[in-house]
Amino acid sequence: MKISRLRINNFRNLADVDIPLGSTNVIVGENRAGKSNLAHALRILFDPSLPNSDRHLRTEDFWDGLSAGKNDWDPKKEKQEITISVDIEDFSDDERVSAVLADALVSRDPLRARITYKYGPRMIPGVEEDETVYNWIIYRGSDEGNLMPAELRGFLHLAFLHALRDVESDVAGWRRSPLRQLLVVLGHVRFVVACLLDRSCR
Repeated sequence: MKISRLRINNFRNLADVDIPLGSTNVIVGENRAGKSNLAHALRILFDPSLPNSDRHLRTEDFWDGLSAGKNDWDPKKEKQEITISVDIEDFSDDERVSAVLADALVSRDPLRARITYKYGPRMIPGVEEDETVYNWIIYRGSDEGNLMPAELRGFLHLAFLHALRDVESDVAGWRRSPLRQLLVVLGHVRFVVACLLDRSCR
């Protein structure tokens, strides 16, 4: 399974992002460029450890540029929306993932599925029309009515590791290092441990 494209609209400092992705991707940028926000956008879609309360976004999660410089501007009164969408490819050889994404297809040649998170105004029975109530949905394909339950999203689990803030310190504290989980999966633990002990690896 490969995420081939990521689209984000109006989420924090990511006003309009459309990124084609490959099998391996490296995101580089200065502080406050949006790297962590981009990773958090993926967590909103895929991370089963993220509580649903964190998927219910706040006013400050909307892109600041929508306000046109007004301090008292409220994106919810203007009925603005935040969307995060991913296209998924290369899953035909995995029967479990193919079954989960069967109702999310947007293309059969090449085989491509889409999952979208949308945070926006919702109509709720018994609530006055002029009272804006916001909620989130995650849906499959192009139909907002085709909701994707958490049980199915759990089959598309991605592992999210904490950012390395101080590489030397994080690697020295090997037991708690976020690198450890990644390297165990990749099978490179022995090489890395040897490098840490020897210090001669380059």
